Amino acid sequence: MARIAGINIPNHQHAEIALTAIFGIGRARAQAICVAAGVQGTRKIKDLTDG
Repeated sequence: MARIAGINIPNHQHAEIALTAIFGIGRARAQAICVAAGVQGTRKIKDLTDG
């Protein structure tokens, strides 16, 4: 399970949806984070790698 800012991010969810588990991050901000990080929002967290 991924962990960001002390929050466990659900592995089974798409990146855009999973980021909303962090307080203060909604769908629009989650999409912006994915674009800035170069991550497709439709990829599941379990499919992402470090680096």
